[in-house]
Amino acid sequence: MLLACGYQLRGLQNGNVELAINSVYLSGGGQDGVLVSLLRQRLRQLRVEQVESSDAADVSLSIGSVSQSRRVLSVNNSAKVSEFELFYSVSYTLSVTNGESKQRTASARRDITFNQNQVLAKAEEELQLYEDMRNDAANTILRVLQRVDLSPAP
Repeated sequence: MLLACGYQLRGLQNGNVELAINSVYLSGGGQDGVLVSLLRQRLRQLRVEQVESSDAADVSLSIGSVSQSRRVLSVNNSAKVSEFELFYSVSYTLSVTNGESKQRTASARRDITFNQNQVLAKAEEELQLYEDMRNDAANTILRVLQRVDLSPAP
């Protein structure tokens, strides 16, 4: 029914995204190798060549700091945690061959309920939510790459 009304996802999930770049130099990301692997895999799927030098690339993507954290969102009447807020954030620098360079951040936030009687299940759910947020950050970075303008600076 959603397809009949013209609804369509953003595109990254369906693999029909096109990038204006032909090559990318990807560096950094030592704090989260899974994110870098995910970006490399998606760039391969989009047929973007990954080069070994920033001089040979249309775009240089440098992954900076990666952080994940949680904070208490609410407590129950026994003063025990009942809900957490999870954060995932990636800072990165995007440099284009025309000399333009921008520092950016991709971040995501999720809420998770906590139950003292389901500690293992909630720990697994938390890991799954962090993985989901990592995917969201990778999609955000790819959407930024989708909008890169390679025309010479004035």
